[in-house]
Amino acid sequence: MLEVLRLQEQDEAAFGRLVQLYLHESSDHLPCEISAEGLFPADLVVGDGTFPVESYVVKVKDRAVGFSCVRGVHDSETDFDFTIAHIFVAKPYRRIGLGEGMVKKFVREFGGRWRLSAPVGNREAGHFCRAMVARFGEDHLLVRCPSGEWLHYDFNAREKSPANLPGGPQGMLGTT
Repeated sequence: MLEVLRLQEQDEAAFGRLVQLYLHESSDHLPCEISAEGLFPADLVVGDGTFPVESYVVKVKDRAVGFSCVRGVHDSETDFDFTIAHIFVAKPYRRIGLGEGMVKKFVREFGGRWRLSAPVGNREAGHFCRAMVARFGEDHLLVRCPSGEWLHYDFNAREKSPANLPGGPQGMLGTT
């Protein structure tokens, strides 16, 4: 059974280990420098506190096997409300719909305008982003970042959720 849960204290150690696996796999595409202790900088995933980030753990049969981080973006210069800043599923659990399950939960729960991003050299991530946009989005737009290193897939959530309706949930991802 798939569960996508907001990060809780009891899952922080597993989340930290999954972040290290993700950063190891992503080190060709992200600016990762290993510390003297042999660890990648976790702030690349969870942020430095500048933007509100909600971290989630995906579990299968009570085992933490992946994570994602959703960031709320609240300024007039962007064309999106939320971005899935990072999404990861451990190799033994890939290709069974867990990544799609996370995206589905977020898009349906929060609604609004979204951005998924993939490094230009990571074909697997690009394919995943395109598939998720086709499945859950409409009015999509492909944007290449100015440095040319990332592709951004911006889209509107196809299904509207109570979160976008007047009087919907408040305080989500730092919104008021």
